[in-house]
Amino acid sequence: MKQIIFLAALLLATLTNVWAQNDSLPNVDTLRATETVMPMQFGFIHPLGTNGLNSTKVYNTVSINAISGHSKGTLGTEISGVYSITKAHAVGFKASGVMDLVHGSVLGTQVGGVMASAGGASKGFQAGGVVALNGGSFEGLQAGGVFAGNNGSVDGFQAGGVVAIIGGDSVEGMQAGGVVAISNGNIEGMQAAGVVSLCKGDVEGVQIAGVVSQARFVKGAQIGIINIADSMDDKSVQLGLVNISRKGGIMRFGVMTTEFYNATAFLKSGTRHFHGYVGMATQLHEKDYRYGPMIGIGTSIRLANRVYIEPEWMQWFVIHKNNLVYKNRSTQIQQLRTMFSFSTGKKGPHISAGPTINLSYTSYKNNNGEIGVDFSPSYFYNKTFTRSQVNVRAWFGYNVTVSLGK
Repeated sequence: MKQIIFLAALLLATLTNVWAQNDSLPNVDTLRATETVMPMQFGFIHPLGTNGLNSTKVYNTVSINAISGHSKGTLGTEISGVYSITKAHAVGFKASGVMDLVHGSVLGTQVGGVMASAGGASKGFQAGGVVALNGGSFEGLQAGGVFAGNNGSVDGFQAGGVVAIIGGDSVEGMQAGGVVAISNGNIEGMQAAGVVSLCKGDVEGVQIAGVVSQARFVKGAQIGIINIADSMDDKSVQLGLVNISRKGGIMRFGVMTTEFYNATAFLKSGTRHFHGYVGMATQLHEKDYRYGPMIGIGTSIRLANRVYIEPEWMQWFVIHKNNLVYKNRSTQIQQLRTMFSFSTGKKGPHISAGPTINLSYTSYKNNNGEIGVDFSPSYFYNKTFTRSQVNVRAWFGYNVTVSLGK
C-alpha cells in the first residue's frame, strides 16, 4: 500500500513539474481575433513545411504533417504521422501516430497512438494508446491504455488500463483503473479498480475494488475484499470480508463453536447494515483431525438496547489431517444461521447463539473407502452420487460465539 501511495505521489509531482497548470479554458473568439491564423499548412518534418520557421508563431485551421508538426496552436484539425507539438492551445481535432503534445488547453479531441498530453484545462476527449496526461481540470472523457493522469479536477470519466490518477480536489463522474485508481480529492459518483481504489477525500456514491477500497468518508457503498474508511454515513454500507470503519464501525475478535468444529477464531468487522467474517477453524479431539478457513457475511437488526438478531451466511472449508493437499478430495460446508446477540457493554463481551441449517459436499474418502464426513449425529438429507463421487448431507445444528471489541 505504501509503495502504491509513493508511486502516485511521484507521478503527480512529475505532472506538476512538467506542466504549468492553467485551469481556465481559452476563448476561441479571442484567439481568432488576436492570433495569426493560417487556413492550411502542410509539412514533412519540422521545420520543413509551408509555415517554415514561423510554424511555432501561428495557429492553423488545417494542418497535415507526414512526420512531425510544430505550431503555436490549432483552430480546426491537425494530423501528424509521428508526433506533434503545440505551444499554446488546440481547438478541434488533433491526432498523432505516436505522441501528441499540447502545452496549453484542448477543446475538442486529442489522440496519441502512444501518448497524448495537454498542459492546461481541457474539455472533450483525450486518448493515449499507452499514456494520457492532462495538467489542469478536465471535462469529458480521458482514457489511457496503461496510465491516465489528471492534475486537476475531473467532471466526466477517466479510465486507465492499469493506473488512473486524479490529483485535483474533486471528481464528478467516474474514475476507473484496471489495477489501481487513485483520487486526491472528493468523489461524487464512482471509483473502481481491479485491485486497489484509493480516495484521499470523501466518496459520495460507490467505491469498488477487487481487493482494497479506502476512503476518508463514505456516503453510499464501499465494495472490496477489504474496505477501509475513517467514517461512514449512517445509511451507508461496506460490502466485503474485512470492513474497517474507524469511527462507529464494528471490529470484534472472538471464538465460535459448532457441532462440526470445536473452535473457530474469527474477526468480525463492518457496520450494523453489513458485516463480514474471516476466521480459522479446527476440530481438535477428532481422530481424523481437520481444520480450515472460514468466511461469512451478515446483517444486524436491533430488537432492543444491546439486543440484535443477525441473519448470516457462512462458508467453511475443511482440510483433513491425512489430506493436506485436498484437490480432488475437497470438503465444504455452507451454513445459514439466525443468531441472537447480546452485548454486555460497548466493547463486550458480545454473546451470540442460534440455530443453523448446514449443507456439506465432499469427495473425501474415509479409511473404509466410503465417501463422506460425519459432521452431525443426524441428517435430514444424505446422498452419495456415485458418478461424480460426491457425498451431500444436510442437517440442523447450532452456533455459539463470544467476542470482544467495539
